[in-house]
Amino acid sequence: MTELKHFLAFFLCGSLALAGVLSFIVVVDYDYHYAYDKEVDEFPRDTFTVNYADLRPDEKEVVDAAFNKTGWFSEGVVRESDQSYPSEGIEKDGHNYLFSSYRTFNWSDPKTLGSALLGIIGGLGVLAAIRADMKN
Repeated sequence: MTELKHFLAFFLCGSLALAGVLSFIVVVDYDYHYAYDKEVDEFPRDTFTVNYADLRPDEKEVVDAAFNKTGWFSEGVVRESDQSYPSEGIEKDGHNYLFSSYRTFNWSDPKTLGSALLGIIGGLGVLAAIRADMKN
């Protein structure tokens, strides 16, 4: 009877872990960042550059906001949707500035956090079932 209980626990927790991983893939929510990195003398060769004066007004707002959010733990400009950001190389007033754009998981979204926790709890349950079976 003990082996059946361990097998059922392993099967159910494995199913929870698989459901957590699959639901995470489906419902994951991202934050999109655009941050000021540094001023350079010359742009790297593979960087697409644009003059600040050629930007649209909404892109200028993003660049200016990224300039203002500089510091040690700066996240830059954060958006919920995948809107287009200005290029990563901006020339302004004779200076060359590098920016970076990247995305991260939005852990404050309940679906993202819930599915990740479901996968972790299921994985820990699988390990506990294996450990309990090895003890017997």
